[in-house]
Amino acid sequence: MSNQGDEEFDPEMDEEMDEGMDPGQLLGSLLMDDDGRNMINALDDIRTQLEMTNKLLLKLVAHLTKPPIVV
Repeated sequence: MSNQGDEEFDPEMDEEMDEGMDPGQLLGSLLMDDDGRNMINALDDIRTQLEMTNKLLLKLVAHLTKPPIVV
């Protein structure tokens, strides 16, 4: 019983594929997006956004905890 889309196993083709596959390149391609950005870039962007959010929250808390000005 054979499916039309199935191909027979070719040991020579398997060897060629094994020789051409570099684990570092494979992992790099999995961790990069189409623009060439990797996980390090994404984590750095997240860090920058968290720092900015933290600064804004600190200013907000400082403003909310100031005693009211009585004139």
